[in-house]
Parts: sequence; C-alpha cells; structure tokens
Amino acid sequence: MTRALSPVMKPVKQPPVVNALYGKIPFPQYTSYMHERCELPRETLEERKTRWKWQPRFVIALDAVLSRMVKFFHMAKGNSKFVLFKVVIKVFRCYFRAFNQLKVHGVENVPETGCIFIVNHPGSFDPVILMTALPKIVYGAFVAWGNGWFADMIETFYGISSLRRFNRQMAIEYMIRMILTKNRYFGIWPEGHPHLGPIEHGYSTIVPVYAAINHDKDRIPFLPVLIRGEGAHRFGVAHKMGPIEVHILKPVFIDRAWLEKPENGGKTQREIIDYLIMFLARKNGQKELAKNERLEWSRLYNANKERFEASIKAFKIAIRKGNETCDVCKKISVPKQALIVSARPEMEHLITDPTGVHDLVRCSCGACYNVATREGKTWVTRLPNIKALKHSIVHVMAEHGGTLKSMETSTSSDVLM
Repeated sequence: MTRALSPVMKPVKQPPVVNALYGKIPFPQYTSYMHERCELPRETLEERKTRWKWQPRFVIALDAVLSRMVKFFHMAKGNSKFVLFKVVIKVFRCYFRAFNQLKVHGVENVPETGCIFIVNHPGSFDPVILMTALPKIVYGAFVAWGNGWFADMIETFYGISSLRRFNRQMAIEYMIRMILTKNRYFGIWPEGHPHLGPIEHGYSTIVPVYAAINHDKDRIPFLPVLIRGEGAHRFGVAHKMGPIEVHILKPVFIDRAWLEKPENGGKTQREIIDYLIMFLARKNGQKELAKNERLEWSRLYNANKERFEASIKAFKIAIRKGNETCDVCKKISVPKQALIVSARPEMEHLITDPTGVHDLVRCSCGACYNVATREGKTWVTRLPNIKALKHSIVHVMAEHGGTLKSMETSTSSDVLM
C-alpha cells in the first residue's frame, strides 16, 4: 500500500546517545506485539579492548594508525566527523562516477521526515553505494563486518553498527532506539548476504522495528531501493568496471490493519517483508522472489534448534590461550597461504560446511581458526576461546546448514576452557 507523504514526524529531542542506545528503555510507549522492548547492556572498556585484541593482525595495525590519525586531526570533535564523512563520500562518488557511470534515479522520493531503506544486496559495497547516491544523508545501518576500534568509531559517529554483538531481540531493540533517538534514516539489506541476483526472499527482522516506530500512527515509511549493474557485483575490497544504477522507489506505509496479530486479521512478518521486497523484484523485472538459501538454512536450524544446541552444549575442546603461535599458525594467518595450510595434517577440521565458505580448524598447538572463503578471497580469524568457537559453529549450522564433524573431547595438556 503506497501513500503520499505528509510531515507527520517531528524531530525527536535526542537524549545523550550513551543513555539512549543502551541501558533503560527510551520511549517505552513505542511498542508492538512483535517485539518486547528490553534493556541493552553497554560493553565495558575492558570488554571492548578484549574484543579489539582478537582481530586479525592487519586490522589491529590499521586500527592503531587510524586511531592516532583521528586524535591528531581532532576528527572526533564538533562537526569534524561530518566533514570527514562528506570528504570520504565525495571521493567514492567521484570513483563510482568515473569507473561505474553511477546513475541515481528518484532522489526526490526520499522523505524529509525519515525512512527505513529496504535495499537489495548485489555486493559488498552496497552500503557505500547507497551513501554516494544520497550524499546529503547520514543514515544508520547494521553491517556484518567490523569488530574492532574502527568499526566502533563508525558506530559512534554515524550509527553504522556491527551485527556481531547482537542476537535478534537485541538487534530489533537497537534499531528502534537508533531511529527514535539518533538517526531518523536507517538502511537494511533483508536478503542477508551479497549475491549476483535475482532478488530473493528476505529476513523479517526489520518488520517489528517498523511496527514499534509506527505503533499508533504512520511516522516513517519504508523506502525500497534497487541497486543493479555489473559494477555493483563486487565482493570484498575489489575494483570492478561496469555500470551501477540506483533506483529509489516511492515510499511505502504498511496498511495499519496488517500490523495487528494474524488472528485479528493482521499479516505475518514474513508476508509483510515479502510484500516490501516484491517492489524491488518487480522493478528488477521479476514476477516472484527467488529462493534464499541462507533463509532456508536458518529455518532448518530453527526446526532443529534443540538438537543443535544439545550438540553445542556437549562440545568440548582444548583451546590455547594467549597470542602464542607455532610455525604452522604463522603461515595460516596469511590469507594467501591459509587454504593450503588448513589442509595440512596438523589441522583438525571441526565442522562440515556444505557451502564451502567456512573451515573451522584447530592446530595441533591448540589454536583455533575460522578460514572463510568467498568469491576467491580468504579471511582468517583466530578464535580465542570456546565461546567464540561455539558462536562460529552455530553460525555455520544456522546460516550454512553445517554439521559438527567431531565430538571428541580433547585430552591434551592445553588449558581446557
């Protein structure tokens, strides 16, 4: 259901960001049966430092350089962070125009009152492409990358947050708070993974957010955005020629009757998100949504949740503490060598990933790694403790349909976590 916009949302008086995004519930009256509002714990400085410490060495080194640059140039003070944002976006805009003939259609459809961008996911650069298409807007978003200092700085400055720290309920609560207290523009990619196309079924996490924000009247709409073109199909940090088109469609308010419980005549979250994504699919020339394998694996996980959790609960293994590495570990830490080294006899394979993306391995020295390969590029992450390892195992089970390869309990002399 599409409606003309009216200036229904006045700017919200913003409480301090720390108090608004974490701790007690701000604006508790903004609620819906789809989500129970909850408090969000804020990480301590020590918890953040521990998280930063376990980044890949290159990321730690990059963070060290960037943190000193931010301090030296006083980028964190006053409007400097927004000047920096505009400079970076202008550079990317020039780049995309020069090499990808970037064309943007429908900028006039962006409402001044705020909106939730619903965007398809053709590649890793989608958040940046949307920013360059709308250079005057700083929007909040969830991204699945970044767990170190730089990612935290981006979150503090611009509201672009990492999904890695949140479960579903916390993610919904964080998005509600972000829109109500920090940034009335928010972007999300419901398909959940970059792919060449066509447009697929999406995850419905954003629907409870919309329902809470618009709980008593229409405040901010969804705004479908289609990104397409050969230049958009890039993965990782890669240069690619080819055109990029950004089509900003008309804003969409959901029929208020749909936000009621299904037994009272409302629609399910699945029906609502599919309705929204179909705007993108039709613009892309599709008559129906394509199957989303990640979503199917997620459903498989939920259907077998008790069995998976029992497997994880019983899973025990020795993991070496500290940053010490053996000669084999030094080689696996280098992405160009990781795939070859992970196949060596010294490495124990912990899980089977039918997609071939993840290989969770344990070295004979006790160090564990997640070797991930996508589109010919390899990332290596050391898993510092059993909690991080179990998180990766659950991810492979839930998102990739993986199964544990071994349930053996280590009897080595390493420290058992």
